[in-house]
Amino acid sequence: MFWKQAPRAARRTAISAIPLTLFLILASWGWVRFVAHQTPDLRAYAALALRTTLIAFASFAVLARVDLLAALAPWPTLTRLLVIILGQVHALRLLVTESLLGLRSRLPRKPRALDAVRSAGGVTATLLTLAGRNARDISDAMRSRGF
Repeated sequence: MFWKQAPRAARRTAISAIPLTLFLILASWGWVRFVAHQTPDLRAYAALALRTTLIAFASFAVLARVDLLAALAPWPTLTRLLVIILGQVHALRLLVTESLLGLRSRLPRKPRALDAVRSAGGVTATLLTLAGRNARDISDAMRSRGF
């Protein structure tokens, strides 16, 4: 089906989806164990992890071969939503890069996870401000183009 993109899609899934999925599953499992005072069944969590991994892999493999703007051209609302989502993803990537560079420039050593958590409040506020501004700018630009 998409054998040429399969290794790249698997790599992207392993880097982005699997660690986040495992973290959320462990946090949820721990929370349920703490609140309910019983050990939850791991098979349900394993099924959720497998489902999330398969969806992420299929998404990465399909997105590598499909031009979404051309595919959504008949539906202007979906095209607008896609452009806004892509703008938000770009803003998030810029913010993560900029915040990491800012941490590196302020600290005499390489920033660790605790440093990132301590500065998360300022980064989150900046992210929300930047995301709102970018969404408004993109929405205004698309409205002016007739979408």
